[in-house]
Amino acid sequence: MTISLEELTGFPNSRRWQGRWIWPAGCDPKKENTFALFRRTFSVKETKGLRIFISADTRYRLFVNGEMVGQGPPLSQPFFQYYNDHDISSALRPGENCIAVIVYHLGTLPQARGGLLAEVVDDAGRTILATDASWRATLCDAWQSKTYRATMNVTAPFQEHFDARTFPDGFTKCGFDDARWQPAEVITGRGDGRPPVSGPWSRLVPRDIAYLADRPVLAQRLDQVGEALALNNRNRGEDLSITLSQAIVPLARATIKEAENLVTGKGAATFACSSDVLHDPAADAIYEPCVVLDFGKVVTGYLELDLEGPAEGGGAAVEIGYAERLVDGHFNIAIEGQFADRYTLKPGRQRWTTFNWRAFRFVKLRIREAFDPLKLHAVRALISTYPYEDRGGFSSTDQMLNHVFEISRYTLRLCSHEALMDTPWREAAQWLGDV
Repeated sequence: MTISLEELTGFPNSRRWQGRWIWPAGCDPKKENTFALFRRTFSVKETKGLRIFISADTRYRLFVNGEMVGQGPPLSQPFFQYYNDHDISSALRPGENCIAVIVYHLGTLPQARGGLLAEVVDDAGRTILATDASWRATLCDAWQSKTYRATMNVTAPFQEHFDARTFPDGFTKCGFDDARWQPAEVITGRGDGRPPVSGPWSRLVPRDIAYLADRPVLAQRLDQVGEALALNNRNRGEDLSITLSQAIVPLARATIKEAENLVTGKGAATFACSSDVLHDPAADAIYEPCVVLDFGKVVTGYLELDLEGPAEGGGAAVEIGYAERLVDGHFNIAIEGQFADRYTLKPGRQRWTTFNWRAFRFVKLRIREAFDPLKLHAVRALISTYPYEDRGGFSSTDQMLNHVFEISRYTLRLCSHEALMDTPWREAAQWLGDV
């Protein structure tokens, strides 16, 4: 009797790939905390039934004609690399189309390297498009690579510093000029180099769990509104947690208007630093506006900013800190869990979503270098969890029992992203001892 590999291992067999693993040419494939951009235009007559199989080391965001249609894959080891399957037929159109991908390479596993693998097929399984040297690719310096690493977190330890002024807007759409980009480099291997015999990805495994559900929510209340003295962190300048943990004093010099809109969602809040033309020479200082938002309970998800920079110039920034709890009533993440991000604005209206998810209850926003008014139209948590179906419960009249059950159910949901994990705020990882 013949036993298939799927029966022997208990895992589904991989598909036979026509695409190749690729990476930007001439770039260090093991560099930590690196973002790369890929794009390819192609033409189709019929869009019905077209799907894309895609994987990346470490994570990707996939765009079709400017629309984000998926992200992933589930957390993987190179010797057990997951891939996703997305229906892209509704995002395509007859004629010219563009597929674009942002790939983030974490780089903390010594056996891993950066890579992208993708293949578009029709409903008969025929390959329409696949990653190869015809794709254009480049590293993206809009994300700073040398940022502070909070070693407690395994899956997303680096603070994310993003500068919207240097991001190539429009690269996800047809018509973008990618003439300065290089042809992608094909990652070779044994024989013809066809996956999985190229790079470290020795086994490719189809995703066997549901896709995550994202739900936008606003903070429930403003915990604190005030200002902080503008100081440079000279000893550990790459670590945002130091200045984000700085004490907030009552608003006196900086400007914050209608901050309550961040909770109600009824309009924009306006922020501005105190003028760089000092009105009080004795103070000799600039003050920056700060708010602490309370989401009511710990959530897991991506933070999304909808904001508007001054029409001229740019360079104002929003620094974001994440905390599971307050310390003696104060926002302080400098001691442990230095989870923070920074977004530098371009002029005009813009929207930004963090690339990696965080776990938090409290979010602190500190506005820097905004001497002309900066508007925050919304700050949302895009809650991302495994889509469990709520089925259990107790019919008992003992409400305490049901409250305990709901707490337990919510805790399990917090610890279920694309894997069951321990303490998502701090570690976002699996530990054998905890199992």
